[in-house]
Amino acid sequence: MAKQSLSSWATITSDTFTARESRKEPRHVVHFKSALECPQGSASRALILDISRSGMRLMTSCDLKLGDKVGVCLLDGSKASGLVVRQADVQIGIEFSEPISSSAVSAIRLASLPPNSDALARPDREETIAAASTKNRPVTNADLIWIAPLWVAIKVWFFLVDAYFAISDVFGRNR
Repeated sequence: MAKQSLSSWATITSDTFTARESRKEPRHVVHFKSALECPQGSASRALILDISRSGMRLMTSCDLKLGDKVGVCLLDGSKASGLVVRQADVQIGIEFSEPISSSAVSAIRLASLPPNSDALARPDREETIAAASTKNRPVTNADLIWIAPLWVAIKVWFFLVDAYFAISDVFGRNR
């Protein structure tokens, strides 16, 4: 499967991909980063392009074939399982084994990135897309690593200020 950057991929129209499509539910265009569980047991990044209760279209670099069983991480932390029913370049169509809830579709629509987002222009940037919404994610040690250098800088600043006033007092600033 050929890898393409999102900027070059954006010139591909979705008309040829969706012409054969006949979803049972209304489709909603989104731009939502997620994690895809590939059949080999590995995980891959994915960009969900549209979603309905019965399936989704997404872009991924995972090498998938028609009939492969995959899982997609949803915003609430659950996983939607389904089969690859369409494949065109880096786009795949997934039909869910069980329809997902309307609230799961709505949550992804609300958290969707704007189509001209800087995050979409740089899909190779390192990040965890399973945590696409960072509003409610737990704080990790990596988030707190800046505290120690900041604490040291503040201590040094106070030491220098104290030293300045101590030297000023010794050399007669207040005489």
